[in-house]
Amino acid sequence: MAYTLLKTSKALGDETRLSLYRYLEQPHKEPASVRHLANHFKLHPNAIRQHLAKLEEAGLVCSESLKRSGSGRPQRVYEVKGPIFGTELLPRNYKLLCEMLLEFLATSRVSIGEIKEFGHRWGERLARARMAKEGLRHSPEEIAKALMSQFSGLGFEPALVSLSEQKIDIRLQNCVFREVVEFHPDLVCALLHGVLEGMLSPFTGRQSTTFKNGIAHGKESCELLVVLKTPQT
Repeated sequence: MAYTLLKTSKALGDETRLSLYRYLEQPHKEPASVRHLANHFKLHPNAIRQHLAKLEEAGLVCSESLKRSGSGRPQRVYEVKGPIFGTELLPRNYKLLCEMLLEFLATSRVSIGEIKEFGHRWGERLARARMAKEGLRHSPEEIAKALMSQFSGLGFEPALVSLSEQKIDIRLQNCVFREVVEFHPDLVCALLHGVLEGMLSPFTGRQSTTFKNGIAHGKESCELLVVLKTPQT
């Protein structure tokens, strides 16, 4: 995925190639020949061919040869290869959006407890979605493996510290909210704690989960101590 995005960025980093791509991706646009594109952009056909070759190499356009009605070489025409990235390549600023929403929360009457409870509901939703696909794990080893897989998929870079019949200690080496956690660490960490507890609820029941938010305080990782429920819980 990263390599594909790099090739796409390089291919569209040139102003002429970006213009060519945008021209070809217009709705209901028919496949265009080199001659047609050269006339439209007022460029030499060889220059158009070079740009199209770059776009085709990046997987952004495709080409085919059309047989002529008379004699002569087949004509090659070009069209976009589906909406691969489209407007996703344009600038976005989700960090600013997060900071605005956090500022709104900080100045509202929403309590830390309510924020954590909201995160808990989100975590339960994630847990239900995973169980619907994979079922509920029972042994500590299976639970630890499932948690490590889900935390890794969410970008937390987890590391298993220890595992026993009652407890699982996991180190989270990346904060997926790192860019905004410094803006309002109390709100962000409460939300994250709630999400994690909700994700763990099928395995913990009423047992508490200890979450040490080290990254927000300049440390290299956060710590998550999961106390597994027992049949009596």
